Amino acid sequence: GDSDQFAGPLVGFVVIVINEDNTDVRVTPTQKVVTFFGTNTMITAGDTRRNRRARMGDVFTFAADSGDLTGTRVTADKPITFFTGHECGFVPAENTACDILLEQIPPTETWGFQFVLTPLTTRESSGFKFLASQDGTSVTISCNDADGDNVISESLSLNAGGSDFKIYPKTYWCFIESNRPILVVTISLGYTFDEPITESNLADPFMFMIPPLGQLSNDYTLVFSQSDAIGSFDDAVNFVPQINFIVPAADFDRGKLILNNGAVNTSSINFIAIHDSSGEVAAYGATFVPDVDPTAPTSPFSARFSGRATTLGVLVYAWYRENTYGYPGGMRLDSIAVPIYCPISEPQPVGSETSGEILVPISRTGVAEGEACVQFEVGNGTAVVNEDYRVEDDMCCFEAEERTTECRIVVIADGNAEEDETLHFKIVPTADNCVCDDNL
Repeated sequence: GDSDQFAGPLVGFVVIVINEDNTDVRVTPTQKVVTFFGTNTMITAGDTRRNRRARMGDVFTFAADSGDLTGTRVTADKPITFFTGHECGFVPAENTACDILLEQIPPTETWGFQFVLTPLTTRESSGFKFLASQDGTSVTISCNDADGDNVISESLSLNAGGSDFKIYPKTYWCFIESNRPILVVTISLGYTFDEPITESNLADPFMFMIPPLGQLSNDYTLVFSQSDAIGSFDDAVNFVPQINFIVPAADFDRGKLILNNGAVNTSSINFIAIHDSSGEVAAYGATFVPDVDPTAPTSPFSARFSGRATTLGVLVYAWYRENTYGYPGGMRLDSIAVPIYCPISEPQPVGSETSGEILVPISRTGVAEGEACVQFEVGNGTAVVNEDYRVEDDMCCFEAEERTTECRIVVIADGNAEEDETLHFKIVPTADNCVCDDNL
C-alpha cells in the first residue's frame, strides 16, 4: 500500500530468496530503503542495486525508511522467490488497528487482465489495491449491487509500478478489466473503519491476492486455521471461516459446484451476477460459510467445479477479534501475460496501386483456451502508421486451444505507395489472453 494509506512507526519490506547459484538480481525501490544486500547500506528511491553472483539460499531483505514499497521493481535472470508486505499496516492510515500484511508475489508474466471483486462478509467495506506492471495501463471498474443495478463505473490510468487503492462497501460486486497485466489484492480494513464495532467485524488488516480469471482452477483442497487460545485472551479464538466463490459467466452452472465431494448442499448458495463495462454478465460471485466447528481440529475441505480447467475461483478468510487470516484457495501460474511475438517469416513486397496477400504466422503463450483475435495495421517500421496502405481483412483469430495460426492478410496500396515496398505490421490484441508487442 502507499504511505498515505499505510502509516505508523513500522515499515514496508521486501524479501528475496535466491534459488540458484550465480543469480543476477536487481532491485529498484520506490522508497529509500535499508538493505541487507550483502552489506547494510541505504538505497535512494529510484536507484538500482545489483548483485551479480547471488548464491542459492541467499536471503536479501529491504526495509523502507518510511511508508511502504509498492511498485518496487525486482528482476533476476534465474527464478527467485519474492515476498513483500508491511510490518504492521494501518488500513486506512487513520484507522485502528495495524497488523502484518504479507504476500508472496508471483512474476509479472502471470498477472492478469480480468478480475472479480467480492466483499468480505460481515465487514461494512473492503479495500482493494491495483498494481500495474507496464506503462499505459487502463483499468475499468464496474460495480453492481445484488439486484444487478450499476452502482459505480470508474477507470484508472497507471504506469509501470503505479498503484491505486479503493474502498467499496459490502453491497458492491465488481468486474475489473485492464488492457495490460495487473495485480489485484483484497485488504481487510482496520476495525474502527466499521461503525458500529461488533464481534462480527472486529478484525485487524490482512491481505490476499485475487486470482485473475485466466488463472482460476477447478479443483481445490482448503485448510481452515484451527481455533485456540492465543496470547492474553481468556477464551479460545473461535475462527469462523468464510469462502467467496467466483465463476466466469460462460461456465456458470450451479449444479457443477461440488463441495466436500457432494456432502454439502449448494442449492442455497446465492450467486450474484456481476456485470462488465458493457453491461453484460461477465461472472458470478457468492459468499459461503462452511459448517465447521471452530473449536475442533479442522479437516481438509474440498471445492470442485466439474467444468474446464479455469472455471472456479476460491477465496478463504476468517477473523476473531485481532486475529485474522486470508488466502486464495489456489491459482494457476501460467504465463498468460507474456507478449505474443508475431514474426513475419519473410515480408512480401506489395506493388503500388495493387492489392496483395501476406501470410503472417503468429503464436500465443500461456493458457490457450477460447478464441483470441489480433488486428493488423500497416506501419513503416518506426511506430508510425503507413497511410499509403490499408488492411482490408485485418482480423486474425486463434481457434479454441490453438496456440499457433497463420494469418492471411489482404493489403491494399493507396496513394503514394512505392513499387515493391516492404511492409511492417502493428499487431493489436483484441482479447485478454492475446497480448502483442507494440512495435511496428
